[in-house]
Formats: sequence, structure tokens, C-alpha cells
Amino acid sequence: MISIPWRVLMKQKFFAFLIFIFYRCLQMTWKIQIIESEDFKKDLEEKQPYLISLWHGNELAILHISKRYKLSALVSHSKDGQLMTNVLQMMGVKIARGSSSRGGVGGLKALIRLIKKGFATVYAVDGPKGPYRVIKPGLFEAAKLSRAKIYPSGIAVSNYWMSKRSWNKAILPKPFSKIVMVIGKPMTAEAVKADPRSTDLRLEMTQSMHNAEQDALARLAEM
Repeated sequence: MISIPWRVLMKQKFFAFLIFIFYRCLQMTWKIQIIESEDFKKDLEEKQPYLISLWHGNELAILHISKRYKLSALVSHSKDGQLMTNVLQMMGVKIARGSSSRGGVGGLKALIRLIKKGFATVYAVDGPKGPYRVIKPGLFEAAKLSRAKIYPSGIAVSNYWMSKRSWNKAILPKPFSKIVMVIGKPMTAEAVKADPRSTDLRLEMTQSMHNAEQDALARLAEM
């Protein structure tokens, strides 16, 4: 774990507060549509454990769902991770610290404990450093250990800023943007029992996320 001086922490908390206010102001101008599959609605009603798969770079387009779902997230121990933790906590997200690679075992265990307590998890599947839109096995390992279903998601945004320098091509919806999030049919925990590192699992989930994204784009065109 990286030790951060208290003055830096205070600055980060202040900066996080400014980010939070800015985001909330933007959010109030957005037109948002969330499409949930019937399986997802049922699991939500019955309070079953689940993960929502997400591409890195789309996080800022979906943070608003923290008001709709009881969310948890895995955040690294870096300085940027501390800033992200502060922002997410202000939005009501429960945080597990760690990563999906180096030092990720403790973080993954903490995340699984939260899932079992009833917190949903939006899992950025191609992190923490890429390659871009290549799913890592951490998603399937988390599903296997928590016995949670994985729901693929697709995001479509009408107008946004994009960070061209970042590997994940992070986007932030512009004021008065239209946003569609589609949550598709699940991959069950039983499907990942054999081998979380299976290429077939990765390809299946990649296709499911692509289908959800195409659905979101089609619905966005109709808004």
C-alpha cells in the first residue's frame, strides 16, 4: 500500500468534492435510459449476487447508476486510486482497495465479501492497464468465487469528451447528452466454474458486451 501524506489527502478530498459537484451538475442535464434484461430485473428483486461487466473508459458515463443500484467497486492503492475512492464514496459506492493484477488477491477477496453482502459490482473487464477491450480473467475469477452471475453491459452516448491520451479512451458525456445503458442476459457462475482463464469464456463475454453496445446504439438513435 502506498503511504500518502495527510496534506495530499486533504487536497485530494477537496479536489474530489469539486469533481463530485461538477459531475452532479452535468448529470442533471443528461437524458438517461437504462434497459434491464428480465433476468437482471428478477435477480435485482430477489437480491441475488451479480456483477455488471463494463469496458474501461465508460465509467464516467455510468456513475449515475450508483443512485439506482447498491454498488461496490475495486479501486487500486495508487494516488489516482485514492482520488477515485473519494469521489465514488461521495456517490455512495462501497470501495474495495486493491487491483486485478499486482496485489490483486486482497482486493479481489474484499470485493467478493461485498458482493456476498448484497453489493452489486460494476467490473471494468479490460483493466487495469489494457490492452483496450481485451477481457482479463479477473472478472470470471470474481464470479466463480462469489457465485455471482455476470451481466454484460453496453453504453451509448450522444455527445462526449474523449481522453485521447489515455489507453482506455475514457469518455465524459457533455451537457444535455443522451445516454443509454443496456444490461443484457447473464453468464451464470456455473459457466465459469471449470476455468476462469478460458478463451471461450472471454470470447463469449466479449460478444455479449458487443451485442449490448449495439443494442444501446440502436436505442440511442431512437431517443
